[in-house]
Amino acid sequence: KFSGGVWSALGGTPLNNTVSTIAISGTDVYAGGSFTAAGGVANADSIAKFSGGVWSALGGTPLNNDVNAIAISGADVYAGGDFINAGGDANADRIAKFSGGAWSALGGTPLNSPVYAIAISGADVYAGGLFTDAGGDANADNVARFETPSATITVNTATDELNSDGDCSLREAIEAANTNAAMDACAAGAGADTILFSDALGTTSI
Repeated sequence: KFSGGVWSALGGTPLNNTVSTIAISGTDVYAGGSFTAAGGVANADSIAKFSGGVWSALGGTPLNNDVNAIAISGADVYAGGDFINAGGDANADRIAKFSGGAWSALGGTPLNSPVYAIAISGADVYAGGLFTDAGGDANADNVARFETPSATITVNTATDELNSDGDCSLREAIEAANTNAAMDACAAGAGADTILFSDALGTTSI
């Protein structure tokens, strides 16, 4: 880090190989590249988060090849590179999303060659690389767009709350939609979400 006119290290253990991409969210720094065991953490291979003075892994299963690009949207971290089967997901090849503590694929058809760039606009994820026929589209070569499916979140309590008591309040539903993460019994948001009120609530005043 360069601050106040001087360079300083991130943590007490240097990374052991190339860093190809960096992304920042708040005070968290994400690095991607060819390194392994960032900060001495066994699973922090190819991508790692630096927060609170220490490196940590994203999930319990390390990525198996280089990360060339990182993009962040809310609580979701997108990585692109040369890896396959991110987090054990058979379709999470060359690009994957880390959300709620797990990696997942973007769509049902894995990309067939490396990703070198990712950009996000709203619910749309753009990727650039050496791939062809992304998602089975014969024209989606080297650059393609993935539209994140929206979620439907159902409110089933009229109580205004934000806790973990097994139901889904309107406040929790809005939080889930804004952070793309599950809150209490509310489903995780994704894209342009829809919030519904359970019929069991009858008429609800807001």
